[in-house]
Amino acid sequence: RGHEGEQHDSPTDTRLAPSPRRHRRPEEAMHRRPQEAPPLERGAPESLWRRGPRPPRSPAPAAAAARSEPSTSSLPPPLENAAFEEYYKEQRIVHEEEWDAFMSVLRKPLPATFRVNASCRFLKDICSRLENDFRRSLENEVSDECGEYALSPLPWYPGNLAWHLNLSRKQLRKNPALESFHEFLKHESEVGNVTRQEAVSMVPPLFLNVQAGHHILDMCAAPGSKTFQLLEMIHQSKEPGLLPTALVIANDLKVQRCDVLIHNTKRMCTANLIVTNHEAQSFPSCSLAKDDSEAYKDHCKPQRLEFDRVLCDVPCSGDGTLRKSHDLWRKWSSSMGNEFHLLQVNIAMRGIALLKVGGRMVYSTCSMNPVENEAVVAESFSGEVEALLNYLMFLLSYENWSAALDLALGR
Repeated sequence: RGHEGEQHDSPTDTRLAPSPRRHRRPEEAMHRRPQEAPPLERGAPESLWRRGPRPPRSPAPAAAAARSEPSTSSLPPPLENAAFEEYYKEQRIVHEEEWDAFMSVLRKPLPATFRVNASCRFLKDICSRLENDFRRSLENEVSDECGEYALSPLPWYPGNLAWHLNLSRKQLRKNPALESFHEFLKHESEVGNVTRQEAVSMVPPLFLNVQAGHHILDMCAAPGSKTFQLLEMIHQSKEPGLLPTALVIANDLKVQRCDVLIHNTKRMCTANLIVTNHEAQSFPSCSLAKDDSEAYKDHCKPQRLEFDRVLCDVPCSGDGTLRKSHDLWRKWSSSMGNEFHLLQVNIAMRGIALLKVGGRMVYSTCSMNPVENEAVVAESFSGEVEALLNYLMFLLSYENWSAALDLALGR
């Protein structure tokens, strides 16, 4: 059959005629009337379609009570761990009569500390403002909250360049009375005049005793506060009007941490820094040409680069950071230190191999565990135990321990 209302010329012609398509006008296609829904059949459950929204059910009393109480996941972790106390009591890291005071300090917030860049142009102005302006104003404004000494220099850091704020970083951010001081710290930190750094992190670079012209290797450098401190030292030790001849090579395993390292050290604006991305335990040997003018001549054999100073701040369990990392109270176990021991030994041994004869390496961790500290040092010197014991016996012969310490530190 063809189109409706048409007849074929021949009754025997059974071909189907194509139906002509009707093209809608654009306005008709755009404004079609929606089709009406077909009527419900008889007997259909009409009430199911026309029923309104159900009223909300009233919560059960137990559920309502549970919702009003804070969930256990939102509560701060308890600052205690029986296994931690048992382990470190056995290690005798502090005297027995000092144990309660030691644990009390671990449960207190970590104070905010920062260091003034010793080589910055505005050193005297910044120190004067800290001493005369902020120190006095903070004692008047927050004396009730943080005691008599709100802001004071760390007495053991040279030149009174490191400062201690008797408030945590969280309190510093949220206290309105400290807003101007907080803004001052942020601005000076961005331009490289101030570095916010924990007090314990400032200690290892001091023991390196960096001198002008030294080649220094920071084996596990990120995030870069210690590297920045080393750069300050080499710029501070240079002669007036001259650029420093020292070199700092800062290494880290992870590329992302190297990015953080570069971001933190670029505030120094120095040409005496090289950032590398290697495994510290497999850090490659480096070579230097004997003379820059003959660097490209065939007969000039490269000289092996040996470092005057090596900073070996290794990965660790980090249980010395309990004051700021409260999750460690829950996660800590005695096996955590064992997991890092072999890696720490390998890094320390590689650092010793790269060290110049007569050079100095400082080994440090953020852990209190002897497995990660004394045991690593003992293993690193396992090939020379007899010589080391003889040297220690020689030191023990001194009645004056200060003289023995001066001798050990080469002072």
